[in-house]
Amino acid sequence: MIVPHDLDTLFNMGNATVQTGTSIWSFANLPGLTRFFDNAEIIQRYYATLLELLAGGFNPTVIHPMIEEILGDFVSGGEIEDAEDWTTGRVNGARNQIPDSFSAASDLTQSDDFDRTTTGAVV
Repeated sequence: MIVPHDLDTLFNMGNATVQTGTSIWSFANLPGLTRFFDNAEIIQRYYATLLELLAGGFNPTVIHPMIEEILGDFVSGGEIEDAEDWTTGRVNGARNQIPDSFSAASDLTQSDDFDRTTTGAVV
């Protein structure tokens, strides 16, 4: 079970601020998490989960109405707009840090449009 804390700073409201482009790897000073994420499969799952959250619950079309419903009776319209702007910026900031294009290159010779080796050596 995950128990939230610091909800007073949710949506960048409160006594602390977070830039929308803050690294999705901002746990660098936590050795346990650094070791945990030193695994290609974990990183792939992390990216996949982030993309799922960004497209789902944190999508502005989903979260903006939720912000309005939850905060509407407690804060000003300007604060709601600021929270919505921040969440949109954070979604974009996080998405921009997830690699979405990959490439590979080799210096192998081509044979019938396929890379080919004749030595079988692994470099």
